[in-house]
Formats: sequence, structure tokens, C-alpha cells
Amino acid sequence: MGSSSSKGAEDRARRAEEAAREAVATAAKAYLLTAETNAKLVELMNDMQRIQAAHDQLEALEERINMMEEIAQQATQRAEEALQRMAEADENAREAQEEAGRAIARKDETLQFYEAGIQPADIPSEEEIQAMKNKIQYDENIFHIAIAGTSGSGKSSLINAFRGLRSTSPGAAPTGVMETTTEMARYPPSNSEHPLAWFDIPGAGTHQVSGWKYFKKQGLYAFDAIIVLFDGRFTETDITILENCSRLDIPSFIVRSKADVHIHNIIMAKQSDDEEEDEYDPRRLQQQYGAAKTQLVKQTQASVKLNLKQTELSDQRVYIISANNLRMLVKNKKPRKVIDEIELIRDVYLEALVRRASDALDSAVSDLARWEGVFYQDRFSRSQDIDVLHDWEPVL
Repeated sequence: MGSSSSKGAEDRARRAEEAAREAVATAAKAYLLTAETNAKLVELMNDMQRIQAAHDQLEALEERINMMEEIAQQATQRAEEALQRMAEADENAREAQEEAGRAIARKDETLQFYEAGIQPADIPSEEEIQAMKNKIQYDENIFHIAIAGTSGSGKSSLINAFRGLRSTSPGAAPTGVMETTTEMARYPPSNSEHPLAWFDIPGAGTHQVSGWKYFKKQGLYAFDAIIVLFDGRFTETDITILENCSRLDIPSFIVRSKADVHIHNIIMAKQSDDEEEDEYDPRRLQQQYGAAKTQLVKQTQASVKLNLKQTELSDQRVYIISANNLRMLVKNKKPRKVIDEIELIRDVYLEALVRRASDALDSAVSDLARWEGVFYQDRFSRSQDIDVLHDWEPVL
């Protein structure tokens, strides 16, 4: 009995010891776990502090970025304002320079008129120029050409030729032996491919006026270009028109009309009674035509050159033409004999392109250049029916 009790006590003591050891072990483990947890908590706190610090830095950085963006926007705005002020200053300077240029031009123009004996009161004002432009229905997209000259020089016939019309065609400018035009007549462009408007100006003899009074009375100062047309003699009125074109920087063309009539008259004047019997000899006629043409060209060029030199005007080309030949070319036909008709068409359109650049004029000038080459390559062809002016669009 005693022995059994002692053994039970030992067992309980052993179990208690084991429990104690386990408790110690558990406590040790708990301690270690607590230590590890505390260490992790410390590390986590440190991480949180670092994150907070980074967050604070990020916020500070964002604030600095926002500040820099605002500064940049303000700088950009100031730069744009400065550029705008510079642009306005440049524009004001340009306008001032242009106005100064116009003032100098007006001063020079006034001086030129004064030297020519024209009083300032007779010089057209801006209001008069605008009024004249309104009268001729001035359009910035159209090139306005005045045909001026003495009575009977063939102005109406030249306009009809440029428009591809005969004198009997509907819408043609009236022609006649006596001076037909007593008031300026406007002939508008016939289609968008040829934006040129033609103006038949009364001859100087019509109103018994000449010189500057004629130039001003007819409002020639409002046109984009002026063709000075003469038939026989190069007159004082023709010279005056050219002088005023030079003063006002208006392009001008000197044209002698009725070349076919003048050549025929030269041939007839040189023929003897015996030659009249052979007047239908083609070879002789060709020789006579060549000689008469050369004489007409030389005499005309010499006369114009002398007149220009005497009035101290710059040398200028004179175009010798026949209205009938010009009309045939405009209608895309090939006349048998030409002098300066092709060059006149080309130069008028080139001047129009310079002053009134447009796709239509650019296309017309390009076509002119091509068919001019074709024409002279086939110069000796006698056909009047073949359309040799390739790509050229007839005006009507």
C-alpha cells in the first residue's frame, strides 16, 4: 500500500516536472516569438516612418512641381504676350515703312508731275482713284487693260482680236472708219480661264483733249496695264500716255496696228507698171512681202526709239501686229504670216500673271509657252485649219 502511494507520487512529480519543462519551453518560445514580433513591429514602424517621410517628400515634390508648372505657365504667357507685342510692333513698323514708302512715292510722283508742269490739284487723289475703280467695276481677281491711242488707230479691232471675235460677232466692240468710241466701254472676261477685262478708251481726238488732261479725264491711272496703240505716226499723245504710265508705275505696251495694210501699201508703192502684170507670181509676192515687212519693222522700231529717247523715256519694245492674225491665234488657228502677235499675247498674259497671280493665269501662261514652241517649229506650214496651239483654251 505504501509502496503504491510512493510510486503514484513519483509519477505526479515526474509529470509535474515535465509540465514545468514544457511550460518553460513554451514560455521560451513565446518569448522568442514576442521578441521577433517586436522586432518586426519596430521594422514595420521604421518602414511606416520611411513611407511617411517619402510621402511627405512626394507631397513636397508635387508642390514644387505645381509651383514650377505655374511659373512655366506664367513665363509662357509672358513670352506669348511679348511675341504678340513684337508682332504688333513689327506690323506697325511695316505699316509705317509702307506709309513712308508711299509718302516718298507720292512726293516723287508729285515732283515728277510738277516738273512736267502738272499742278498738284490736277493729280488724282485717293478718292478719285477709288471712284474711277468703282466706275470700271474694278475686281482684284481680274487684270484690267485699257486700250488707248488716237482716233482711228484700231482700238476696237484690237479688243475684238484679243477676245477672239470678228467685228460682226455678238458682243464685239463696234468698229468703223470714223471714231466709234465716244465713251469708255468695258468688255469683261469671257470665261474664268482668261481673267482679263478690256477697256476701249476714246481717242484723244474725240474730246479735243491731249496730254495729261486726256490721261486724267479717261481715268487711265486706275488700270492695271495700258496698251498704247498707234496706226501710222507715233504721236505726242502716245508719248504723254507712256510718260504718265512711267510716273505711276503702270505697265505699258506699245503696239502698232494694221501691219497687213502697211505692208500692202509698201509693196504697192514700190511696184512699177511692169511688175503689176506679175503681181500674182507667188515667188515674187513672197519676196516683196519679206522686204516690205523688214522695212516696216525697221522704220517702226527706229521711230519709236527716237521718240522715246527725245522724251528721256526708257527704251521699250514695240509690237507690230495685224488684228486678224491676232484673232486667229487667240482662236487656236495658225495664220500664214505673223510678226509680233504671239509675243504680244505672251507678254500681256505674263504681266497679268505677275500682277494678278492665279491658277487660271498660271495655266494659261504655261500653255502659251508650249504652243509658242510648237508654232515656231511648224513655222513654214501653210495650213490655217490645224490647231497647232496645243493645250491653249480659246477665249470663247
